[in-house]
Amino acid sequence: MSSATPMEQFEQEDLLNKDQAGNSVSIVRNHEKFRFGRSKIPVRFWIGLMVFFTTYVNYATRVNMAISIISMTKGKSKKTPECLLDEMTNSSSATQKGLPDYGPRYDWDEHIQGIILGSYFWGYTIFSLPAGAVSELWGPARVIFWTTIVSLILNSVSVPAANGHYGLLIACRFLIGAVGGLVYPALQVLIAKWAPPAEKGRFVAGLMGNTLATCVTWPLVGWVITKWGWNWGFHVITVQLVVFCVVFYFVCADSPEDHKFISEEEVAFIKEAQGATVTKKKACTSIQTVFSCSFPFWMLNYFT
Repeated sequence: MSSATPMEQFEQEDLLNKDQAGNSVSIVRNHEKFRFGRSKIPVRFWIGLMVFFTTYVNYATRVNMAISIISMTKGKSKKTPECLLDEMTNSSSATQKGLPDYGPRYDWDEHIQGIILGSYFWGYTIFSLPAGAVSELWGPARVIFWTTIVSLILNSVSVPAANGHYGLLIACRFLIGAVGGLVYPALQVLIAKWAPPAEKGRFVAGLMGNTLATCVTWPLVGWVITKWGWNWGFHVITVQLVVFCVVFYFVCADSPEDHKFISEEEVAFIKEAQGATVTKKKACTSIQTVFSCSFPFWMLNYFT
């Protein structure tokens, strides 16, 4: 009769399974041993949660301007020959009643408003191109943290910028879009470093925080503006960014090896699960491979 303890039997069984069935069985065994050990919630769970909130704050800074600009501009009456008399009556009535007092209103026409709203996407498009290489060079967590710091500063500065000149506000929105364009590629690098292959889908699902941001930010900013004015439509986003940066600083790291509070068991599990799937070597695809793709591939390219 064997006198081995249950833990020793477990380790012997683990080694036997590894020899018989390869690394995959061992990975599952180690994962179960870690999961039911002292740490009930693995660090990578918090990393996935921060992926979700990163996309949330990224989209919150993107969409808040669409609501704030309504309360920042003067109303423009429509001039139609068919309703000229009614237009004059409505304009006179609106002048007497006045627009809601949400703060200073600026005489920005539709063209200027369009440039203000679109300037974010100019910066976003341009700076998202080198974002992946920048994240690999500096580290994804560093890129996300510092771009969010810059974003919250620019978001706060947007209020006095609007008071100064609309060109300053356009510059702020362009730069917010520029740093925002670095975030999503950085998140992909962060996920590649942290997610075991079997759990990568859960990390990618965290990218849907942008949907929640749209649903929450528009009514939240609208309600805040009606209570305290349009300048607080910017400040409420800044407060969220500050809270996010504080939490992100203590929770996230560029890779499992760089994290301060992660256990050695979890680091070993992530690295063993990833195996050779994560590498800095570039995959080279020859021209012949591209043109020798399957027939359905070319049909999809032709008809879509």
